[in-house]
Amino acid sequence: MTHTLLEIKLAEERNLLRMVIDNLPDVIYAKDNDARKIVANPADLKLMGCKTEAEVLGKTDFEFYPKDIATKLIQDDHSVLWQGQSIIGREEKIIKPDGEVRWLLTTKVPWRDAADKIIGLVGVGRDITDKKRLEEQSQHTQRMENVGQRASGIAHDFNNVLMPIFTSAALLREKIQDKECLELLDAMEASAERGAEVAKQVRRFGRELEGKCDPINPKQLLEGTIHIISETFNKSIKVETDIDMDVHPIMGNQTQLDQVLLNLSANARDAMPNGGKLKLGVRNFIVDARFADSNTGAKPGPYVLFEVADTGHGIPPEIRDRIFAPSFTTRERGKGRGLGLSTVLSIVKSHGGFILMESETGKGSTFQVYLPVTVG
Repeated sequence: MTHTLLEIKLAEERNLLRMVIDNLPDVIYAKDNDARKIVANPADLKLMGCKTEAEVLGKTDFEFYPKDIATKLIQDDHSVLWQGQSIIGREEKIIKPDGEVRWLLTTKVPWRDAADKIIGLVGVGRDITDKKRLEEQSQHTQRMENVGQRASGIAHDFNNVLMPIFTSAALLREKIQDKECLELLDAMEASAERGAEVAKQVRRFGRELEGKCDPINPKQLLEGTIHIISETFNKSIKVETDIDMDVHPIMGNQTQLDQVLLNLSANARDAMPNGGKLKLGVRNFIVDARFADSNTGAKPGPYVLFEVADTGHGIPPEIRDRIFAPSFTTRERGKGRGLGLSTVLSIVKSHGGFILMESETGKGSTFQVYLPVTVG
């Protein structure tokens, strides 16, 4: 009777442990002395592109990840299995079978039997991909702000150099009557004015790099994009516009928003290699409570809605959830990567907006960029 109760108790404990392992969001697994999987929870299976534990049991990382990634993972396993060295909080780069890059903060410890002999290892990995992405974006933003501040400082110093030239030229013009000398003054002032214009452009460039925002006319913003694509896109792509004449102003960084519209237009062009129709539009839009509740990132209030629609091949259903992920691209190696939809999304979010996408295979895609209207 006691033996039976003990077996029941052990079975209950095993079931409890398995339930905890399977329901934790972290990657949890165990490997034997040959670094072959003997336990894998659902989070680990998802990382390897598998649906059942039976698909991974008895296999090594070489059967799921690229050779260079798997080699590094196995080397760490061997240091745990052969030398008994625990690995605590190490960042691991993982490339999933579908090509998506994920980062894990991993801990691996030896698994020992009652005689303290190592019989395997246990690993736990926490997905820190979003955290690393935010850190990289923050570092990039900080670098751009530093460059912008330096550019603004150079422009300011350059203006200080030009100011005495303008002042001296004005004073000399009052004292000089000789025609040739006046012509030299004209040339000097013209050159100084060109220098002032360069300083103005550098200052504007610095403000843009610093991410500073200014009032923007959405109609003019979209017309600038239309002008560029009309000059550069293949004539097999017909450009149509739908621009409301009374669109509300927005606050934003013009360079960044130009990049958003140009990148979405370039993606639409790439989706129509044999030609098609590209439609660009802008209009006012009121987000009500019901719309906000059903769309992530939306808040009730007045918005300006930019639309970029194409009649291309559409986005396959299996990748629609990943198109805004960092490093994701459908372009062939060597064909360029563009701005990247993850960066597009980041820019729109930094402006207080959000993006919606609709696509149907073989019929095209529509991207809607919502940006809040300037208060007052």
